Amino acid sequence: MPPKAVFLNVAEKPSVAREMAKTLGGNNSVSRPGLSQYNQVYEFNMNVQRQEVKMIVTSVTGHLMGIEFPPETKDWRSFTTDKLFEYPVKKSVADDKKRVEDNLKREARLATHIVCWLDCDREGENISFEVIQVCKAANPRLEVLRAKFSSLTARDLNRAVQTLGIPDENSSLAVDARQEIDLRIGAVFTRFQTLLLRERFAQMPKVISYGPCQFPTLGFIVSRYWEREGFQSENFWAIKLSHQQDANPINFKWARDRLFDQTIAVVLYEQCTTHPTTTITKVVRKPKSKWRPVPLATVEMQKLAARHLRFNSEKTMRLAEELYQETLFSYPRTETDRFNITDEELGVLVKIHYDGDHAAYAKGLMEEGKYNRPRVGRNDDQAHPPIHPTKKGTHLTGDKKALYELVSRHFLASCSKDATADEVVVTATCSGEEFTTQGQTITARNYLDIYIYEKWYDSTIPNYQEGDEFTPSKLWLDESLTTPPTLLTETDLIATMDRNGIGTDATIAQHIKTVKDREYVTVEGMSYTPTKLGLALVQAYDEMGFASLALPKMRAAMEADLVDIVKGKTTKALVVEKHISEYRLIYRKAIMKTGLLLSAVGRWYGRNEDTGTVVDPALSQCGKCKKMMKLTATSDDSKTLSCSECSLALLLPKGSFTANIHICPLCSFQVLDVKGSSNKSHNICPYCYSHPPKVIGDVEATLSVMRCFQCTHAACSLATARTQIWKCPNKGCGEGMDIIKKKDGGFFIGCKGYKNNCTHSVHLPSHVDLQVTSETCPVHQGARKVSLQFRHGVHPPEWMMYCDSYFSLTCCLWCEDRLDQELSVKGLLAPGARGHRNVLQAQQPPQTPSFFNPAANMAAPPSAGPSCDCGVPCATKTARTGTNNGRTFYACSTSACRYFKWCADYVPSANVPNCLCNLPCDSRTANTDKNRGRVFYKCPKRSEACSFFEWADSQSNPPARSAGPAGGGGGGGGGFVRASDMH
Repeated sequence: MPPKAVFLNVAEKPSVAREMAKTLGGNNSVSRPGLSQYNQVYEFNMNVQRQEVKMIVTSVTGHLMGIEFPPETKDWRSFTTDKLFEYPVKKSVADDKKRVEDNLKREARLATHIVCWLDCDREGENISFEVIQVCKAANPRLEVLRAKFSSLTARDLNRAVQTLGIPDENSSLAVDARQEIDLRIGAVFTRFQTLLLRERFAQMPKVISYGPCQFPTLGFIVSRYWEREGFQSENFWAIKLSHQQDANPINFKWARDRLFDQTIAVVLYEQCTTHPTTTITKVVRKPKSKWRPVPLATVEMQKLAARHLRFNSEKTMRLAEELYQETLFSYPRTETDRFNITDEELGVLVKIHYDGDHAAYAKGLMEEGKYNRPRVGRNDDQAHPPIHPTKKGTHLTGDKKALYELVSRHFLASCSKDATADEVVVTATCSGEEFTTQGQTITARNYLDIYIYEKWYDSTIPNYQEGDEFTPSKLWLDESLTTPPTLLTETDLIATMDRNGIGTDATIAQHIKTVKDREYVTVEGMSYTPTKLGLALVQAYDEMGFASLALPKMRAAMEADLVDIVKGKTTKALVVEKHISEYRLIYRKAIMKTGLLLSAVGRWYGRNEDTGTVVDPALSQCGKCKKMMKLTATSDDSKTLSCSECSLALLLPKGSFTANIHICPLCSFQVLDVKGSSNKSHNICPYCYSHPPKVIGDVEATLSVMRCFQCTHAACSLATARTQIWKCPNKGCGEGMDIIKKKDGGFFIGCKGYKNNCTHSVHLPSHVDLQVTSETCPVHQGARKVSLQFRHGVHPPEWMMYCDSYFSLTCCLWCEDRLDQELSVKGLLAPGARGHRNVLQAQQPPQTPSFFNPAANMAAPPSAGPSCDCGVPCATKTARTGTNNGRTFYACSTSACRYFKWCADYVPSANVPNCLCNLPCDSRTANTDKNRGRVFYKCPKRSEACSFFEWADSQSNPPARSAGPAGGGGGGGGGFVRASDMH
């Protein structure tokens, strides 16, 4: 009877799948071709947790999926770079992995369970969820299991298959977060650097890459290089004392070590030469230990291989991975430096070495009582043990043998006893100056017999006793120079990256390889030297104020946040948003400082325009020095406008150029007329084109390049772009409301839904300028407030004296009821959408604004006035300006609120009707041609006002009030305004 359960087992590499089938299936394993030529399929039956199971074993080849931006973002010039910080990304199966995907889907359709045998680290968990996604698309009923193992030995594989668990989604999400952060930041800054530098400077690579991990790695190398180059050697002096007995001189070290003041050193030296008798003042004898190494983690293996085998980190990891797949090593990517297994299990690992070059030493550990449990290191990643041999490697040759030998010796040394010695420290005094020497006799070498990478020697000195005196056989003042630090070696760089949290045990080697591949550094022997490009970029960002990009703090913080995702302390979304926000802020500041970047890089590279063809030696005026700028064309038909005085080079779009008389109000550069290949013309400011401002007025802009027709500057006649300030309030429309500049210089706000017959618009008087602010209206959520500014020579209305300033008012156009008679609002269909306004009144045709022809009403104030918005009685004041001179009005007595009412408009509350909110109405005076001077009542609320409206002179025969429209509800002649009354 065939097994009911079918387990689809997926390994990370074909070699691992082959070893699994060989170990778990034995002679029963049968292979067949997969749909991918590199991924064989193996079948066999075995007992899993007391159940007969059919095992299908296949593999992937590393990551199955990749994360990328959609096709519309691929054009670097046309797509706005800044948008890459939040533009949607897609994770999908790579084109070259489609056959692997087909292979998994075919096998998944026949399976009941999927078992993920991917490497047991974060990256392996992420690949597991890629495999799960693909297989569940073919068979949603699959049950998901996870195998945890540290080596490909029969013992580990059999233990793993009998203790299956579930995948760790948090670890996978941490990898997703890192991939997305690296993709977004890398894409933005790579495009920024490449587009800015490649076409301006000669000898630049095709792509000037940036990575949030590779750049701090470069920073370490550049920092040591600058430290070395800037090193100033200093003279120092030290007193040397030697005492010779028998044939060997004994050198004593001065307790002061060295002095940088020659005068003091000479005085002390002459004091010693005057009275040279030296007395032994102290003799200390004590046992001393040299500790054996802790078990081997990945970073330490890379450092040891670099120091003793001269292997770079990439080569070390490649060899270790191959030895792991050959079942000779445990998993080679681990942070753990402590063994959590028993001494008996460790003994089994030691006995692996009974055959081979270290047989005698291994047998001595186990059979002569020399074994000692390994030291406990500080780190445990809870996933894998320290790196150790799992099988004998007597057949190995070449580099694999060298690495196997290093790991074997390290493992055996960690299972040994510490080396011990007897040490004697002698202190002597000569004319008050103290000197020391020491000797030691090794009493037990222990681990040093196998660990040839460390040296410890006997050093014999005479049997000095306290009180002994002698005259130095040699006493001299030695002069030396301080020496500069060495360039970073491979070992130094790995240790520095590990210490500062740049990369992980699995990625450090890749980051080092990347800075070499990107031509940011060169390697001479085992030392790293930054190239001209590496130095130029780090120096440029430093001068721009962004030294943090080349420092480890930001990346180390991100790595710490990824650990918190794994632990469940935070989420992927929060971590991505946090770090993208930090880099977005730096990028937006950086594009405002590109001149500094160009200037810094220009000190290392020659500019392209220096070898190009001069099209016009004096095309237009520089906005910085006011001198004329040169237009140059390069071989690929790109054009550059440069100023030799300012060392400034500006990249221009393709086309022909002539100077315009207009000067850009943003940056003072002379505007250019541009004619493209289709003979269509437009204008650009050469500086704003390649350095688009992020804020124009108070409006945020996100453009990678900017032409004049994309600019929203209110004072520039060439700036014709529209700025959206709200969505249309008409029900069913929802399009944006744009500010549009009229030919007479005035403004109106129009709905983009005009193509769908929405006619809503707000027209401002032609003598008022408008600027959009960053404030939003709390009532009409999302609506941007505007600042209305009255032009020179035009008197604002008297109530403006109590606004933000005498000649300006910041408000929401859909709220401010004091503008009722000043604005013309058309096509508003949604009742109450304008907050304080009565809809029908707001739909009046445009009239002459009252603040340009105010009605002269000189009536004296009534004896009893109203209360202001604070609830206290108003103060009576008299206007002293313009045509309203002498006119009285009510205002807040403490200036705490903005209450304002002309005294002539005030009606005592006893005669005032209540609105639909059951509140006493405000009385106002109409200013239209037909009804000028006529008083009417409105809801007093400043926000969310009801639609009540009533003429004051209609109260002589008050109609019945109704919440319905005029004439409805049996109410008669209408408590609300009729259309006929408005004209």
